[in-house]
Amino acid sequence: MYPKDIPTIDLHGIPDIATSLETLESQLFLFFCEDKNVCRVIYGIGEGLLAEGVLAALKQNPMVITVEQEETGGSAIVTI
Repeated sequence: MYPKDIPTIDLHGIPDIATSLETLESQLFLFFCEDKNVCRVIYGIGEGLLAEGVLAALKQNPMVITVEQEETGGSAIVTI
């Protein structure tokens, strides 16, 4: 279990997937540069379109070591 106060990237309020994925990439890079090795990515539940895009992007990102979807749904813990 991870603490609730780890760095968080909250994408579920962003109106389109492309902007969400750009935000994800820039925030991951920022956390990587700041030596923050773990973060929570919140994509929400909804219809699952954002979740699908985010999880695919995380799996393709060379900075990402692991992605672990949280049991509550709508978010994942990412190790970079």
